[in-house]
Amino acid sequence: MIKITFADGTVKTINESTKIVAWKAADGVINKTPFYREMAFEGSYNDGTEIATDDPLNGISGLIGSTDWFTIGKDRTLYKTSAVVKLELID
Repeated sequence: MIKITFADGTVKTINESTKIVAWKAADGVINKTPFYREMAFEGSYNDGTEIATDDPLNGISGLIGSTDWFTIGKDRTLYKTSAVVKLELID
C-alpha cells in the first residue's frame, strides 16, 4: 500500500488494485484554443500497466512526477501533483 501526503496534510492511501487516472495539462492559447487536459495514464500498480514496476513506489512516484493532475479510485476529485509532498510504501 502507498500513502500519499499532500501539502495541506491530507493523506490518501492506494493499494495494488486502486485505479489511478492521471492527466497532463494541454497548452491552450488565450482567445484562440481551449485549455484541456490529456489523459496520460489509467490503471493500477498491479495490472501490467506502466506503473506496475517491481517497486510500486517507483512506478507511482514516476507517474506523479511526470503528470499534472490525478484521481484516486472512485473519488472524482482532481489532485494537483505538485501538492504531493510525500509518498510512502506501507504494509
